[in-house]
Amino acid sequence: MTVESNENDRPLPESTWRPQFSLRSMLVLTFVVAVWLSFCRIVPHIAVFDLGMILAAVTTYLLIHLKRKVRGCRLRRLDRLAFAVLWMLTLLSWAFFYVVSSGPVIAVAQMAGIPVEPLWLFYAPVEWLHDLTPLAKPIEAYAAAWGWH
Repeated sequence: MTVESNENDRPLPESTWRPQFSLRSMLVLTFVVAVWLSFCRIVPHIAVFDLGMILAAVTTYLLIHLKRKVRGCRLRRLDRLAFAVLWMLTLLSWAFFYVVSSGPVIAVAQMAGIPVEPLWLFYAPVEWLHDLTPLAKPIEAYAAAWGWH
């Protein structure tokens, strides 16, 4: 992000971290991606949950890191727009994670014999998505994959 500075603002600090990639790190990344894609093929509902968790964590990390980096700096209009888009992506990723977390939470509760009625209250917006939007079939398929009954 570029910064406009005036006498009341401090300039944006230079980053001391530079990304460095080695052949080893690229091979490890390739291996991790290959294992995750294989995992997606075998148990796609767990992969969807993992994706939701990763998206929420990464966007939150980026938002916090960026917020700390530009604290006290005056941003240009385009940079403020990018910051707003990152906020929206973070909120959407947490909403997605909320929806996909219903699968494992209710499945574990059913397997452990824990009453699921309080959980249904917590996940009432997911039920609303099921009943009043075109997402009924995907939500039913996701719930069935987790073994809801």
